[in-house]
Amino acid sequence: MPALIIAFSAPFSGFLADKAGRKSLLIFGLILYAIAGNTGLYLSDLYLLIAGRALVGIAVAAIMLASVTLVGDYFIDKARSRFLGIQASFMAAGGIVFLVSEGLLADIHWRWPFAIYAVSLGILFMALLFIHEPAYLKEI
Repeated sequence: MPALIIAFSAPFSGFLADKAGRKSLLIFGLILYAIAGNTGLYLSDLYLLIAGRALVGIAVAAIMLASVTLVGDYFIDKARSRFLGIQASFMAAGGIVFLVSEGLLADIHWRWPFAIYAVSLGILFMALLFIHEPAYLKEI
C-alpha cells in the first residue's frame, strides 16, 4: 500500500514543495510519518490499518521529495553526487538495522515494530533545528 500511494502522491508533494516550501513539506511528512506509522500500535481494524499504511505512503512521498529537493538546493555537481552516495549508504545501512530491530520487536509482540516509526520524531527535531530554505527560494 505505501508504495502505491507514494507513486500517486509524489507529484502533489512536488507541487507543495514549490508552494509551501521544502522545509514545511519535510516537517509535515515527518509528523505524518510518526503518527501514521504508529497506528499499528493501537488500531485493530484492518481497514484502519490499511488507511494508516496509505498515510505512511503520503508521508514517505513528502519526505523523499523534500529531502532530494533540498539536496539539490544545497549542493552542486560533485558535492551533490557525493552526498547522494553517502545518503544511499545510510539508507541501506538503516534498512538493515531497522529490519533486524523490527524482527526483535516482533518477537516481543506483533504490534511493537510499529513503534520504530517514532524515530522520525528525533529526525523532526533535528530538521527543525538545522534545515533551512535556501535564500534564493524566498525571493521567488
